[in-house]
Amino acid sequence: MEIKRYRHRTHKTSVGRCVLDPSRNRLVRFTPEERVRQDTVFTLVEEYGYPIRCIGTEETVSSKPLLRADIVLWGGNSDGGDLEPIAVVECKASGVDLTNDHIDQPGVTVIAWAQGTW
Repeated sequence: MEIKRYRHRTHKTSVGRCVLDPSRNRLVRFTPEERVRQDTVFTLVEEYGYPIRCIGTEETVSSKPLLRADIVLWGGNSDGGDLEPIAVVECKASGVDLTNDHIDQPGVTVIAWAQGTW
């Protein structure tokens, strides 16, 4: 999947530049990693039609061991039950190495990663 770069509307706050995260519906600091995360979310929604209500950012996926994922894609059961994590995306800014600790995530079917190259 090719991650597109989007022009995000930022806001000056007392903690620095922030951007509205649509999945959390709140302002978050616009760091290089956050840019990669937001570009990935926007690509999933705008290019692939994935519903924003099924995308979580900075979410806990499992409790043993605790997995806090950059992006979680949630999918429904065919029986209409609770949503389950179907993919985890680990985001890193350009120049930050991805390690096996980032990639070996328990309790999820698919893992993907997005890394900024700009």
